[in-house]
Amino acid sequence: MATITASKESVRDNIVSAKYVLLGKLPFIGAVIYQVPVICKSTEEMEGEIAYTDGYAIAINEDYFAKHTFEELLAILAHEVGHIVLKSMGRRGSRIHNLWNIATDFVINNMLDTAANGENYLKFPTTDINGEPIKYCLDHKYDNMTAEVVYDILLKEEKQKNQKASESLGGLKTSKAL
Repeated sequence: MATITASKESVRDNIVSAKYVLLGKLPFIGAVIYQVPVICKSTEEMEGEIAYTDGYAIAINEDYFAKHTFEELLAILAHEVGHIVLKSMGRRGSRIHNLWNIATDFVINNMLDTAANGENYLKFPTTDINGEPIKYCLDHKYDNMTAEVVYDILLKEEKQKNQKASESLGGLKTSKAL
């Protein structure tokens, strides 16, 4: 199944096929994706992103997926549906955007990894649009946790890391210029 898509038309065809595969492999995700518009956009329109959702539709970078595998497209579509189902955007509140996204990514990716049950039909991309490595958010220590709990853990870890960095500088702190 690890085939590289060759054209933008093939990407659009693969989206239709991906919906069908997801319906069979992950019925809940598959049922949802049939209700969600998937919009193909260029790299320029996507501002360098691979994919995103606004909670109602999914946008994918067709230039990127013209050079990547069907399994990677499956994984990204399933992942974005996870954001829709878990209402990630509406639950963020005043939390730090990037850290909230990481927390929700851990929850979604853990659920997808568990649901795939060792089968290799979902393969998350390993590089971004520029060919740089992507750090894949998967750690089963966060299993059965909500994104809010994972966020609080990540925030605490980040604060501890910053505290240690500050201590290693001899306790020097920078202050705002008045």
